[in-house]
Amino acid sequence: LAAVGEVLGIHPLAVADIVHTPQRSKFEAFGDRYLIVLQMGSLSSSQDIELEQITLVLGPTWVVTFQERPGDVFEPVRRRLRGGLGSLRRAGPDYLTYALIDSIVDGYFPILEQLGEQLDDLEESALAPADRTHLQDIHAIRRLLIQLNQIVWGQRDALSSVLRTEEGPFGSAVHVYLRDTYDHSVQLLELVGSLRELAAAILEVHLSSVSNRMNEVMKTLTVMASIFIPLTFVAGVYGMNFRHMPELGWRWSYAGFWCGIVVIAGALLYWFRRRGWLRGG
Repeated sequence: LAAVGEVLGIHPLAVADIVHTPQRSKFEAFGDRYLIVLQMGSLSSSQDIELEQITLVLGPTWVVTFQERPGDVFEPVRRRLRGGLGSLRRAGPDYLTYALIDSIVDGYFPILEQLGEQLDDLEESALAPADRTHLQDIHAIRRLLIQLNQIVWGQRDALSSVLRTEEGPFGSAVHVYLRDTYDHSVQLLELVGSLRELAAAILEVHLSSVSNRMNEVMKTLTVMASIFIPLTFVAGVYGMNFRHMPELGWRWSYAGFWCGIVVIAGALLYWFRRRGWLRGG
């Protein structure tokens, strides 16, 4: 990288930003060389989300990109260059830089679409019986959305700096395209915000469902305990070792005891049902 920077006349501070990752998204001028640092998101073959820093250095007649690892979202730009489609070959390096930036920004739309599908699946299963993996998946998506919000916000600010630079490397014709890319970054911010709200709502529904199920369990246990409290009282009274208890000498006292127990339990169950405590609603 030092050798490339020396050949192309890239400032040592710019080379340091390229090497030390991750950097915040930014746009800086070093003489007639311009440094643009962005965060690129992509979907791997296994549909995993990969984030990495990509740095663009724009010179008078060239553009150089630096990546952390192989794989990127620039294949559409490469196809246009190889096929000679459109004005990409005829335009200057500023237009090529715009095309690369636009590919990076648009690369987040498939990621957010996949996250939206995952949230839809989690929303459908939010009311299912409690599962620890549901909660873990929701928290994982929320953390990723927070990270994406910071990335997209920084890229929007970097694009805003590019558009505010009056004597920058981009011509007036390219500024029109860059404003469209800036609008895409604003759309991404709104979409990330919507998904974060959806994730928070799903988490709230899931926790409410768990709480409701816990309340149902506690209500069932309370009903059972309420039934056995008078039965335990009756059994405790006649289990005392007093000698002068007239019921103990009756012929049908044992049968009467069980009949009384059944009547008390049945009356309590009937009363609980009339009150609606034994129904799910």
